[in-house]
Amino acid sequence: MIDAGGAAERARPTAQTRVSGSVAEFIQQIPGIVPIKAGYKGTSSFIPPAIAKGKDKRGCNLRQRMLIQSAFVAPKVGRKCALKGGVWYVNNGTKRVTRAKDVAFSPTMSLSDAWGQGASQWTPAQRLAWATQVAKPGPAKRAKAATYQQATQQLIFASDLETASNLASATATAMSDAELYTKFCKRGIATLLFLASNPSMIALCSRSDSDVWSALEVADDLESFCMAFVSRVLNVRSWGLSLSPQELQLLEATSSKCGFSTLYYLLLLASAENGIIPIPQPQAVSTTVDGVTASESVVTLPFRDFHPSRGGLPLGPELFGVAAPVDWGEPGVQTDYLRLWDAGVSWRQMQPSKDGPIDWEKLDLTMAMAEKIGAKVMYVLGDTPAWANGGKSGATPPTDLGDAATFAGQVCSRYKVTNPITSFEVWNEGNLTTFWTGTMEELADLTAKVSAALEACRGGTMVLASSTGTRASNAFVTNYPAYLKALAARDWPVDGFTVHSYPSASGGPVQRAEEIAQFKTLLAQNRAPLKRLLDTELNYGLAGLGEGRRVIDPATGAAYLSQSFIQSVQYGIDSTFWFLWTQADYDKLGIQLNAGTPQTITAWNQTRSWLLNRTMEQCASGQGVTACQMSGGSGNLLLLWTDEGTKQVNLGGLGSRVQQLDGSVSSVPASRVITVGIAPVAVLP
Repeated sequence: MIDAGGAAERARPTAQTRVSGSVAEFIQQIPGIVPIKAGYKGTSSFIPPAIAKGKDKRGCNLRQRMLIQSAFVAPKVGRKCALKGGVWYVNNGTKRVTRAKDVAFSPTMSLSDAWGQGASQWTPAQRLAWATQVAKPGPAKRAKAATYQQATQQLIFASDLETASNLASATATAMSDAELYTKFCKRGIATLLFLASNPSMIALCSRSDSDVWSALEVADDLESFCMAFVSRVLNVRSWGLSLSPQELQLLEATSSKCGFSTLYYLLLLASAENGIIPIPQPQAVSTTVDGVTASESVVTLPFRDFHPSRGGLPLGPELFGVAAPVDWGEPGVQTDYLRLWDAGVSWRQMQPSKDGPIDWEKLDLTMAMAEKIGAKVMYVLGDTPAWANGGKSGATPPTDLGDAATFAGQVCSRYKVTNPITSFEVWNEGNLTTFWTGTMEELADLTAKVSAALEACRGGTMVLASSTGTRASNAFVTNYPAYLKALAARDWPVDGFTVHSYPSASGGPVQRAEEIAQFKTLLAQNRAPLKRLLDTELNYGLAGLGEGRRVIDPATGAAYLSQSFIQSVQYGIDSTFWFLWTQADYDKLGIQLNAGTPQTITAWNQTRSWLLNRTMEQCASGQGVTACQMSGGSGNLLLLWTDEGTKQVNLGGLGSRVQQLDGSVSSVPASRVITVGIAPVAVLP
C-alpha cells in the first residue's frame, strides 16, 4: 500500500521540530477555561444507559468489554462473561495486575470536566467514543506510556478508585498536610491527579517544597506524577479540549521538576493523529479612545509575531478539487484534482452490457481535459449495471463483486501510461442505502477486491475507502463503523478515507467542521491507521433532514468556499472536492460554481494563492474569530475570518497590509484595528 501522506505527512514532526518547542511556549498555547457544566446530566451525557448495560452474545456488559479490550494478556471469558486469568498493566504501565476485579478505569479528565471543557459541543457519538476509548498498555517507561495519548480511559488499581472517592471528605478533616500527603499522595499519585476535583489537594500532591519533592523522588512516584500530567495534557489536546486555569498554573509550576524534554514533540504527534492543531484563545477586551470606553470590544490575537516554520511539508495543489462534467469547457477556476461522479462516466453508463464494448468516449474526453489543465483524476466506482445485479437499481451490489473489480482494473489499465488515474474511490456514499443496499461486509469485500485488481497497474494510484455521507446522521453512526470494522478485519486494504461533509441546509463552515470531527472520531474509535483524508463532496444549503434548500447569496457563498478550504488544512483534510462545477445554476445547490459566478471563482483562486506552497503553523479560535498563520511560499501571512457578522480585531505587531478575498490590498491603520467578517482576509508582512 502507498504510505500515508498529505496532512499526516505534513503534520509529522521532523528532527528539527523535535527540539524547537519549549514547555513554556506549549503551556501558553493551551486555552485556560473555567468549565461551564450547564446541561451535564451525569454519565448518561456520555454513555447512554442502554449501551452501558447492554450485553453482547457472551453476556459481557460495556465495562467487561473494556476490560477484555485493555488486557495485555486476554482473560478467558466464561459463562455470563466470568473473566478468568488475564494480565493488565495499570498506573501508566508501571504495575502488573492479574485479576480483573483489581482493575478500574480512570478517565484522563472527569466526565463533568470534559463536558465543561468542550465535550458539550460534541455529537453523542463523539462523547461515547471519548468515554470508552481504552489503552492496551504493556510494561512501560515514561516515554512509552505517554504515547497512549488517544486513550481517554487509563487503567488503575481498583483500590485507588476507592481511595480517591474519599478525597473530598478527607480534605475537610483536621489532618495536617503531612498526614494528607502520606495518606493520599503516596497512593498512586497518577490516579489521584486524574480523579481529584479539589484544587487544594492537587496542589498539595504536587507542591514544590523540598520535603514533598524529595519524598516523591525517593519513592519513584515522581515518574508516575510526571507521566500522569504528560498523558493527561496530551490526551486533552489531542481531543481538542481545554484545561482549567488552575491546572495550567500547576503544569507551569511543576514542569521544571518533571523535565518534560519530549512533551512538545509528543503533543505534535497527538495532534497529527487526530488532526487537531493546538488552539490558543483570542480574547475580547474593551478599548478606550480619547478617554471614552468603546461600545464594542476589540478581539486581540494570541500571536505576537509570525511563528517560525516548524519544517512541515508545504501544501500541494491536490487540496483544491472539484466535481465536473466532461462538457464543462475551459475551467474558470485553477483546478488541480477532478472527481468523476455525476459526470456521465459511471460503471452503469460505461458498461451497459457484460459482453458488449465499454463506452470510453466521455472518459477519454475527461482524461484529455485533465491532462491539458494538469489536473489529477479520481474515478468513483459506483452505480451497478443492470446486467451485474439481476436487473435491479444501481444501488444494488453486483451479484459477483469481482465484476466491479474487473471493471476498475480495465479503467486503471487504459490510462496507465498516458495520464494515470490518481485514485479510485470504492463507491459513493456506501453507508447510505440510496447508493448501496448491500451489507458493510460486502462493501469491505468489494474494497479489498478492487485493491487487489488494481495492484498490477497501480504505480502511484491510490485506493480510497467508500465515501461516507454525514447528513443522514443515523446511517453515519450505525453503518460507517461497521464498514471500518470490516476493513480492519481485511487488514485495511485502502490508502485513504473519504467523507462528504455537507452540513444541514441552515448550517455553514462551523457545522461542517463538526461533521469532520465526527468522521475523525469514528476513525479514531475504530483504530483506523493514519492515512490520507479526503472530503470528496462539499457544498452548502442542500435540502434534507427536514429542511428545504437554502439559496446562499454570492458574497456569502464565496466566503463559505474560502473558509472551507482553509478549514480543511486546519483539520487535516488532504483534498477537498467542491460539488459541483455546472454549465448553469443547479437548483439543488446552495452555492453555485460556474462561468456566471465571478465572486465564487475569485474566492477560489485567491484562497488557492494564499494556501498553495505554504505550511499552516498554528491556528487560534475564540470570540467568534479564527486566525491561522501560514509560512513559506512567497512569504508569511495570517488568515482571519469570523463565524458570523463582523468583529474588530487588533493585529498588534502583525503585518502592514490586508488583502481582501477579491484581491484588493490596503494598509493596516495606525490603530492596528481592522474589521473582519465571514470572508477571510490575509494580513501580509
